[in-house]
This record gives sequence, structure tokens and C-alpha cells, in this order.
Amino acid sequence: MLPTRDDDGTLANQNPDGGFCWGRPRPFGRKGYGRLAGDIFRHRSPVYWYLSWRAALAIQIRRRPQLHTGWADQPRDWTESSIFDTWFRCLTIAEISQVLTDSPYAQLNWQYLSVPGLGWFSP
Repeated sequence: MLPTRDDDGTLANQNPDGGFCWGRPRPFGRKGYGRLAGDIFRHRSPVYWYLSWRAALAIQIRRRPQLHTGWADQPRDWTESSIFDTWFRCLTIAEISQVLTDSPYAQLNWQYLSVPGLGWFSP
């Protein structure tokens, strides 16, 4: 299992089974709405205000406990490990470690595809 910190966005989605999940739902309380209100009013646009509040409320109303990906017939929990989420997070860690040389994973010999596509990276 990779070392984690609570504020690491990528590593925070790792489960005890070693896989990664799509994401962890976070409650959107008073502080969240206050932060959103501050961001919205800084734009000074009534159209932006309307669309932002409408989107925020729609997201909260339609929040579903399960994720429908289209890859499987049955939905799964947001916090359940999946192959795609694990592959994508590992690829993200590999690419970040090639750019940030002080990363603890920079010493690993990462293998990338030799042609452009998913899994191709040219440091």
C-alpha cells in the first residue's frame, strides 16, 4: 500500500485492498456553501451567480449513493475499488514522479508505451 497523507488527492482514494476508488464523497455543509457563495460573488455576474447556484443545488439534490459507469450492468459504490480507477491513479503517480524528482517514487523504473495513447508519457 502506498504511503498516504490526508491532503493528497490521489493517494487519499486508495482502499485497504490496495486498489483505488473513483472518489470519496464529502459532505457539503455550511462552510462549503459559504465558500461557494464567496467564489460566486467575486465574479460580479448575475448570470454566473444564477448558473452556479443552480448547478450546486442540482448536484446536491441528485447525489446518488452508487456510480453508474456504463462499463458494467450493475452500479457500484463510489468508494469501491475498480480496475480503471486503480490503473488511472497509478499512471498519475508514475507521471508525477517523473516530473517531480523529489517524489519518493522517482527512483522507480517506470515503463511507458512507446506510442501516443493511454499510458504514453514522454518526460
